[in-house]
Amino acid sequence: MQITAAQSKDECFYSDFEPRFKRMAFKFTRNSYQAEDLAQEISLKIHQNLSSFNTEIGSLENWAMRLGKNLLIDHYRASKRSREVEMPENEAPLQTFPNPSATDPFSKLLRRETAEILDRAFKRLPFKLCEAVKLRDVEGLTYQEISEHLEVPEGTAKSRINRGRKQLAKYLSPYLAAF
Repeated sequence: MQITAAQSKDECFYSDFEPRFKRMAFKFTRNSYQAEDLAQEISLKIHQNLSSFNTEIGSLENWAMRLGKNLLIDHYRASKRSREVEMPENEAPLQTFPNPSATDPFSKLLRRETAEILDRAFKRLPFKLCEAVKLRDVEGLTYQEISEHLEVPEGTAKSRINRGRKQLAKYLSPYLAAF
């Protein structure tokens, strides 16, 4: 089997970008096997679309990374859709937090402990993130209302909410592992 100049060039291109593709894919999946598969898929997609690259618009590296990122976003959206499962009408949602109307001592204790854990997690957040998350998730305000209340652009409000939720999830993950 002979290797043509084009094959050799493509392999060189892939070997130059392979580590970056894998890191980028791992950030999206947090799974090394999926990251490996996606990195190969990115390389294949780049190879298939290489003829559409225009040197006048930008560098090959930026074009390849943008193409890879778009593929990862598509993969994320597809996997998110596949995880969304409709709940049958006759089934109640799972109760992961204590029922606020329950009066038995165990439920009261569980509610108090849950509130303390959440309070500690919220106190660890920077004020701007905490305020945005509470306005959205506790008060139930819309993004537009939050941006007006905080006097920031709507995109900034969404970003703060997203970052705050991620930090809360990180703080609460040891407690949620028990569920």
